[in-house]
Amino acid sequence: MSFFTPLGEGGKLDKYRAPRSYYRSKWPRRIGVLAVAALVLAVAGIGAWRIIGFGQWDGQPDAYTCPPPPPENRASVPAKKIKINVYNATPDAGLAAVIADELRRRGFQVTGVANDPLARYVPEPFELRGGPRAAEQLEVLAAHAPGAVVKTDAKRKDATVDIVVGDGFTRLANPDEARTALSGPLAPVGVGCPGVSHPIEEQTPIQ
Repeated sequence: MSFFTPLGEGGKLDKYRAPRSYYRSKWPRRIGVLAVAALVLAVAGIGAWRIIGFGQWDGQPDAYTCPPPPPENRASVPAKKIKINVYNATPDAGLAAVIADELRRRGFQVTGVANDPLARYVPEPFELRGGPRAAEQLEVLAAHAPGAVVKTDAKRKDATVDIVVGDGFTRLANPDEARTALSGPLAPVGVGCPGVSHPIEEQTPIQ
């Protein structure tokens, strides 16, 4: 081989050139890798397209449909006008006082805190007691007391309500849950719906 012999034509590279079968065996693998990479990029592009707002990631429509307003005959007595007694029917000392403090923060007028004067076993989370004049007050308080049973005493003439903490007690409803129970679903922040409330800051429920 002379100094001017072209590389690849009897030159040094001929010694290291792989056989054609080697390149033929590599092409299918390369094509497969390129196809997988293209698929991954396509999926990532679709995801980004949906996330940034050109599509819906969860398939839900953008528009919020306002729920119907609550009926006019729903309870309308504000908490600040409701007088309640908080009674404890469990072995846990001081539980009535803790719940009474929370209900005061929510605006209720707590007029008494004591052990249950009837001294009977209450298996439910709460038992609410009141007379015929306390129907709306009982409904309002029931929204704050999940799992409560309501007992009406025809002999009671006032509108005071007793909330008795029973053996099944776990927690009070948080303010948003109570408001939803009384006035229906909450509209998202920034969405105006006639007769529908908006979320308020959630408070830690009593455990």
